Amino acid sequence: MTDHQDQAHDGAAAPGIAAVPVKHDGDVPTTARAADYGAWMTYTLAATTPAQRILFYDKQRSRALLVVSGTGPVFVGTQAQTQAATVQGGSLPAGVYELKNKQELWLAPDGTHTATVAVLAERWAS
Repeated sequence: MTDHQDQAHDGAAAPGIAAVPVKHDGDVPTTARAADYGAWMTYTLAATTPAQRILFYDKQRSRALLVVSGTGPVFVGTQAQTQAATVQGGSLPAGVYELKNKQELWLAPDGTHTATVAVLAERWAS
């Protein structure tokens, strides 16, 4: 046989090579580790504040936290969503939101209320 994909392994050691015993006693314990870097920014929005980018695309991002406070919801999403004539995207009322992706994120007010958004971006070292 020359096609190795068609060969089944019977578990026996190859000729001239001793088998190595392997013991497995359950799951391997892991510990969550902290991100290497963290940076905070605060955005204060009036009802007519233009949409702005609050997170750049970042393949090293571990997570981001958005802390929304104020009298009204804010909208988050793509640049096109937050700059549309009628603001689109996700509507976030006051609260804390965790993001676990690396995509760019834009922020816009709802057009009526004021709000403050604090953003924590945590990154792994490159």
